[in-house]
Amino acid sequence: MIDLARLKRLLTLASDPQIAELEIRQGDFHVKVSLDRSAISPADGSSSLAPVESRHDSEEECISLHAHSSSETVIQSPLYGLFHASASPALPPFVSAGTKVSEGDTLGMIESMKMLHAVTAPRAGTITRIMIEDDADVVANQPLFALSAE
Repeated sequence: MIDLARLKRLLTLASDPQIAELEIRQGDFHVKVSLDRSAISPADGSSSLAPVESRHDSEEECISLHAHSSSETVIQSPLYGLFHASASPALPPFVSAGTKVSEGDTLGMIESMKMLHAVTAPRAGTITRIMIEDDADVVANQPLFALSAE
């Protein structure tokens, strides 16, 4: 049986812009992710994610990453580190799906080299999706949040 948390970490690694191909073999488990980086056009500052599917023998282990709509802004990690959804484990997350935010509001924190860096909203809107789990490793330019216009 596949460990979904492990697969998510592998997909996170594959989202690193410096990695074009990632292949993992462990026993009867085999995953190969190949990305055509030339198909993504960051010229306008946005990215368009194509649908990607990873399938295993059972349907319950199917993972699907869906493309975001053109009306959403995808907020990406500015650097490598550890993502924190709240200021401390005892506090609630900064935002959740459906939270209305203003420009500059803190959405999360990234811990890198023993320093905390705020991830802020680039404009006012509503958080439509959170694409990262609390205390997960992140890479630069990894999608973290989807923000729709007010």
